[in-house]
Amino acid sequence: MEISASEAVPDGLGPVSSDAPTAPPTPAQSAPYSEASHDELVRRVRLGTLEPIAAIEQVDVWLAEPLPGAVISRLVSDRLVWLAQAFAPEAALESQSTLSLELLHDYALYVQIGLARQARRIDKQGDAVQELLRRDRDDWQARVQEVIWLNDQGDTDRAEAALDRLSSDLIDPGAQEQAALLELEGLLAEARQQPTPALRAYSALLQLQPQHRYGQRTTSLMIATTGGASVAWQQAQALEASQPGSYSLLELARLRQQATGQELGWNLSTRSEQRGPQRQALIDPVVADLEEQLSSPALQEGLRGPQAPAWYEVQKALVFDWYIAMEESGQCRRVLRHYESWSPALRDVTLSARRVVGDCYSQSRQPLKAIPLYEAALGPAGQWMDRGLLSVHYSLTYAYVDVGAFEQSQAFLDTLLASTSPTIRQGPAAGQANPDYSELLNLQAMSWLYMGQVARADDRVTQLADLAPRSASFQLGAAETSRARQRPEASMERLQAFRTDQPDNLALIGALADTHRELHQWGPARLQLDRMIRDWPDEYGTQAAARRDRVARAAQLEVEGETGFGGNSGSNSVTADRDYRLRARLSSALARDAWRVFAEQSYTRSSLDDGSSQQLARTGIGLVWDVDRWRGEAQVHQATRDPYRTGGAGRLDLRASDQWDFTARVDSNSTDIPWRAREANIGAREAALGASYTVHESRRFIASGQFQRFSDSNRRTSWLLGWEEGWIQRPRWQFATRLDLGFGHNSADDAAYFNPSHDSSLNLANSLRILQWRDADRQMNHLVQIDVGGYRQSGYDSKPAGALSYGHEWNLGQSRTFSYGALVSTHPYDGRSERNFSLFFKLSMALP
Repeated sequence: MEISASEAVPDGLGPVSSDAPTAPPTPAQSAPYSEASHDELVRRVRLGTLEPIAAIEQVDVWLAEPLPGAVISRLVSDRLVWLAQAFAPEAALESQSTLSLELLHDYALYVQIGLARQARRIDKQGDAVQELLRRDRDDWQARVQEVIWLNDQGDTDRAEAALDRLSSDLIDPGAQEQAALLELEGLLAEARQQPTPALRAYSALLQLQPQHRYGQRTTSLMIATTGGASVAWQQAQALEASQPGSYSLLELARLRQQATGQELGWNLSTRSEQRGPQRQALIDPVVADLEEQLSSPALQEGLRGPQAPAWYEVQKALVFDWYIAMEESGQCRRVLRHYESWSPALRDVTLSARRVVGDCYSQSRQPLKAIPLYEAALGPAGQWMDRGLLSVHYSLTYAYVDVGAFEQSQAFLDTLLASTSPTIRQGPAAGQANPDYSELLNLQAMSWLYMGQVARADDRVTQLADLAPRSASFQLGAAETSRARQRPEASMERLQAFRTDQPDNLALIGALADTHRELHQWGPARLQLDRMIRDWPDEYGTQAAARRDRVARAAQLEVEGETGFGGNSGSNSVTADRDYRLRARLSSALARDAWRVFAEQSYTRSSLDDGSSQQLARTGIGLVWDVDRWRGEAQVHQATRDPYRTGGAGRLDLRASDQWDFTARVDSNSTDIPWRAREANIGAREAALGASYTVHESRRFIASGQFQRFSDSNRRTSWLLGWEEGWIQRPRWQFATRLDLGFGHNSADDAAYFNPSHDSSLNLANSLRILQWRDADRQMNHLVQIDVGGYRQSGYDSKPAGALSYGHEWNLGQSRTFSYGALVSTHPYDGRSERNFSLFFKLSMALP
């Protein structure tokens, strides 16, 4: 016996006499009522030869006749049964709304209870139950329905008391009664949201009655809510195959979605240990299943039906499982296209789905759209420190920095740190360092690094790495800060040491690839990246590393130009009244992990107000060899004029260590000569040497020497000593200085161009960089520089020299930089200061 009202059998009609006529009258005949006609009407409905609606019409004809009360009672009772068969529960109840329950037979009252439960009409359910109890307070079925009614209206305490009385009144319950009690226990546990007791009751019920339909159905539904969605779906499929109609289409859709979501979770967990194509092979079948469910006729029909809100929940769950699968497959663009095409009303997504869509926006470098999703994914402030939300903490912190919300990022981290104990407070490990707190400290350090506060980040993360030498995040953070401090070899040493412990750490391999590339170790960098692409092709870390590598190896275009106005507006001025300089260089993509071919074009023009002018164009082609510590460059060039118009140039750079760099270059036709030398058709050959010592990213010392031999036999030697210092590194602005001390000597006493026998200069450049706007890899900075100093040449007193420049710098993604500005300067020549105003620009970009 099954007591669920949803399982009520609506053909529980009164008895049918054995002498009923074989051909009852149809409603159209309007024959008077007789018991035999009534019995035959019931028989035909049961056999399916007459529709319940036709039977209802006949009953309505008979009810218009003057009939005894007992006959009316039977007619209205059967009419209710047929209403239940022919109409939706709400309509059936409405049709009987004016009928007194006292007229209904018991079997009709049970049908009334079933209709009321299906229609969620607790009031009508209670009226029918109370009418049954009024007739017989000790009736078993009536008392069962009382428990169900109390439970349905949420009064679980009274329902439990009624169940206890019902159970205690049974002295020797049979199998049917025991099954009913177990079903009631399960219903009560369900109402109290206690899946384990409910499952226990239904399992015991199925031991008594293995074919109990409601027990089988509800057991699978309960298993789905307790983490057994796949098992529940298998059970539901088997039950539905053997007993069609056991589940509604909505229930089947929910179970299948839950099972698919669980399978996705299992496959993602297993997938983390797989490499190469096997990773995607675990996702593809789940994706196909999700897409099949999303396009199923049942779902599409349900979205248009009366239960559309419930079907929308199923659809959203399917969509967000699909989002997770797509993100894991490295297909964030598909996720965003779908998400943005969906109605905003449907975007009230789960916390995990918000994280997924936020990650896709972040990976697509759209942090402004990611931030509100991350904030929503964290939920109420009390849930922020949920260990499972650590990835959201990281992502939101970096997203804030990506849009220049530095204060908000730090306030967020301060809140997290303040709500986390530095030590474990309870348990066997009480008093030890709290790993959650340490992870937050590391996150804070990485945010400082991301904001350009390198030294501050390095101090923090190095301390953490020393305290936890086996922590992957700390060791990788220490390697990254070391690289940011211009110490790539030290970074590589740390990474190689840690690689022994975690050879399959994707982030570690990516860091190795980046560091090899910074050291110009192109071959090892490519091998590391090839492994990432082979074993983890769908990971965002792999895709981001591949993008960085493509930019570094791509063809490069550099264009820079300047136009100046100055001099003393006379033929005796050292500087020109107007001058134009343009240089463009196009380099090929890196070939064989070492070689590039390049072409270079430069053009200069200088003119005076009297109309005289000089111009020079030079074209060169060459090769670059770039391997490990060495970088060599050689070119041949052709100029439009000058004594050394055809010649070559070369350069050799050596990175001896993280601290020391050396350079040497030669050029058979120097472009760094006074314009009046060119006017006199005088050229120069040039050689230069240089060395620099880098303490860290904010401090560097420079020494260089330049040697020029002019075609008029003059020899010029110049030396330069420099000190670069970054004094202030703030997220929104940085201040740095460069102090240069220069000396020069010319061998000729007289020349057609500016040619002091001895000269010296001292210059202090003060540069300020101010961030105006930032959006991921795109940002705009204001650049201000003030140069103050002095210049002295033989035969003249020392005089001040200086300059003021202002410009903008645009970073348009990882591969494009464009800057421009204006400069005003003054410099003494032969005891007379000459002023100059110039406009300049520079473009640097990687070509696809």
